Amino acid sequence: MKRIIFILIIILIASSIAYADESAEYIYKKAMKFYMIKKFEYALIEFDKMIQVYPENELTHKAVFFKGVSLFYLCKNNNDSALSEVEEIFKDYIRKYPDKEYFPSSVKWVGDIYYLTGDYETAVEKYLDSLEKYPLLEVNDMIMYNLAKCREKQEKYVLAKTILERILEKYPETDLKKQIEFDLNRLNTILDK
Repeated sequence: MKRIIFILIIILIASSIAYADESAEYIYKKAMKFYMIKKFEYALIEFDKMIQVYPENELTHKAVFFKGVSLFYLCKNNNDSALSEVEEIFKDYIRKYPDKEYFPSSVKWVGDIYYLTGDYETAVEKYLDSLEKYPLLEVNDMIMYNLAKCREKQEKYVLAKTILERILEKYPETDLKKQIEFDLNRLNTILDK
């Protein structure tokens, strides 16, 4: 038993030394290279390494965010427990990094997880919760847009139209303006039938 413990300690020390040879920046760049070529399983390994070895590094919050996105793309067609894990990664990001650049996107991703997998009812709940908790968030126009798209998928066309009109009222300079106008015309055609 002592021998097994000794061997495990040696392995842990050796792996710590191996990780110590790789800087935080090197690990992050390596992870992002895998991410960019959609090798999400390898990106996850590197993001996890980054988070474990350099928990306080300035790049760690980015590793957490992209770990969530990578895991989503790996498991989006698999099962609900994996999606729950993805949601927890983004919620963890929201709790730990409220002042970092990916905070707004993490809030949006909590709903997007379900929207992108076709669970529109859960997506609606998550989007409404985000809008209530973070009413001044810079991505709220996009959150509301996805909320409208969920309502359209649920064939709640009047509600979808109302949400789109509300976006234009509340965010007249939104980058989504042309898309919203197109969607409103399409919804009007559907409602006129």
